[in-house]
Amino acid sequence: MVAWSSVLLAISLPLLVLQGMVQDPVQALYSDAMAAAEGLPALVRRLDEAARSNPASPFLPQVLEAIQIAGILHPGLIPDRESRLEEMKAAAASRPDLARTVQRLTVLGSYYAGIAVGRAEQAAAALKDPVLEGWKPRFHALADAAFRAGDHARAEALAYELIESDPYSPLIADARLLLGFCGMARARVPAAAREFQRALALTALPTVYGSAREYAQLSYRFARPSPGAVNGFFEEATVTRISGIQGLDDPRSLRFHGGKYFLADKEQVYTLSSEGKANGAKVSRRLVDLAPAGEESWYYLAEDGVDLGSGKWARLTWSSGGRERTLANLQSLALDRNGTVYLLDQDAGVLRGSPGGDGLTLTPVAAVKGRLLRIDRRNNLFVLAWDRRSISVLSQEGKPVATITPVSVGGKTPSIEYFALDALDHVYILDTGGNSIQIYALNPGGSGLEAVSVLGLPLDQRPHTKNLRVLAVSSTGEVAVTGKNDDNWVLYR
Repeated sequence: MVAWSSVLLAISLPLLVLQGMVQDPVQALYSDAMAAAEGLPALVRRLDEAARSNPASPFLPQVLEAIQIAGILHPGLIPDRESRLEEMKAAAASRPDLARTVQRLTVLGSYYAGIAVGRAEQAAAALKDPVLEGWKPRFHALADAAFRAGDHARAEALAYELIESDPYSPLIADARLLLGFCGMARARVPAAAREFQRALALTALPTVYGSAREYAQLSYRFARPSPGAVNGFFEEATVTRISGIQGLDDPRSLRFHGGKYFLADKEQVYTLSSEGKANGAKVSRRLVDLAPAGEESWYYLAEDGVDLGSGKWARLTWSSGGRERTLANLQSLALDRNGTVYLLDQDAGVLRGSPGGDGLTLTPVAAVKGRLLRIDRRNNLFVLAWDRRSISVLSQEGKPVATITPVSVGGKTPSIEYFALDALDHVYILDTGGNSIQIYALNPGGSGLEAVSVLGLPLDQRPHTKNLRVLAVSSTGEVAVTGKNDDNWVLYR
């Protein structure tokens, strides 16, 4: 009788575990790890311990899956994630229950890898794989794809569905950030700021969207409960002399990337800290613009060519009226979130470029004349008009969706010298006509987007605020301005 009981228990116990009637020890360790709220590194460590405790457990796939998802959603968290996945693939040959998990993780990882190199459409197509059906983690990628496609309502719905499936999961910071992005796009600033704070409460480590801390700090400026010391918006304004240079000659472009500022000044590219300390590197052409194209790569633009990070300059041509024409009046360039290149030429207007060799294959987008081109998170194109009176906002297809015309300051006609966008798509305008910095938000309106003034910051009449040429906005919302102003570096924090 005892022997038959042992046999029955040996047969039925795995079934009871799988049905949740008896908790497997690995499952218990997994549940404790996910509920511990000790941070992602501790989570991965505890999940590793759970996996090693019983490699034969039927809950091993769930544990290994959580480790992989943590590594996918938080780049750098698990340096050996790819090799771990290869080990899972090898083990799946004798573990059918692991094979499906490996397939799903491969698709999810490929999606974010595709996004990182600018292949959004191909990456989104992979999400239709039937192997993902019924798998909750797929909502991470589906929500992201919907947001990138401009379908904010669907992105919000998918992000909420993911959160509601496990509201206490430590792996939903990306969903919280997506809700924040959607909130900002819909002019729900306080709600967006709360979502950024919730994401930060989950982790301060980098996500697939960057730092939750930086988004929280940036959004705080627009939803703060008490005014700042400088015009109610900034805490302080500082002026320092740029060190490490012999003098600025003709500043043309200023960008913020990776915690530093990058300034194009004729044939020089300076890297500057927030304090105005500079290092220079010489390039072979007189630059009109530059743009980051990854962690370390940069694209450089001259009036007659482009360098796509290879150090080789390429002349560009485009077809017009059945003829090939050489571009010789290039003004500006920008890259969208998918890595697509957009160029602004004085004669050809806005062009979209696909990399080919050292150059670009170009197609026309909009026949507009302008001086500066930028693109926001929603893939709207911003073009500074040639007369410097306004900024046209175009869709990716070149259709007008809004116009930003700065208000007059002190009765003076606005003259837009330069503008920049922050990580939440606010537009910062350097108005040298009215000697001010103006900030605008683009909110949904009756017939598209509506430009709403957020701040007008008058600049004083001292020498360091005269002859300003360029400005940039950091990931946390500090604004740096410089130009032909005796090499002064003006910073609003």
